[in-house]
Amino acid sequence: KRPQVISELEESILNVVDEDLLQKIKDSDFIGLMLDETCDISVEKKIAVYVKYMANGKAVTSFLWNERITDSTAAGIESALCSFLQSKDISAEKICGLGTDRASVMTGWINGLGARLKQKNKKLVQVHCVAHRLNLAVSQAGSSIDYCKEYHRMIHCIYQFYSDSSVRYDKLRELQTLMYEKSSQITEPTSVRWLSI
Repeated sequence: KRPQVISELEESILNVVDEDLLQKIKDSDFIGLMLDETCDISVEKKIAVYVKYMANGKAVTSFLWNERITDSTAAGIESALCSFLQSKDISAEKICGLGTDRASVMTGWINGLGARLKQKNKKLVQVHCVAHRLNLAVSQAGSSIDYCKEYHRMIHCIYQFYSDSSVRYDKLRELQTLMYEKSSQITEPTSVRWLSI
């Protein structure tokens, strides 16, 4: 009955989880970060950050942060990331590993995020995310095959047919119900392997 109570409860749970994770990160001598830029449903650019740290002799990966960024340059991402780390009392000097996609804003040798963070910690090693590398290899290999190109074109046409009309989309849901199928939302086909295509 009181939405404020629910919000306060959610915030309390978040604080407990957050404090536990932050303590584990602080107890670890070194940390690794994995970053990627994303867009949410309202097409606002965000940065998603995962952290890898040592706990009880084992490497643990946890979700750390997801925040809207207005400046998606290397300097802007570095500023937002370092401000976040500073607000949580985590030293940027602890970062010894950085996993990103191959975008120049992340991997640029002179002014990319990795190069900027290396100025704070000379031991930092930057790697190109293995999932992104595999996706690039697969999508580039398929781009020269006519069948794959035609398949992608047909899937995109189906998406356009339903996404451009709420009436057609409702008919699709009705059809799914008649076939005892779970009603699925149509997502835009992309060549990123962990998304729809």
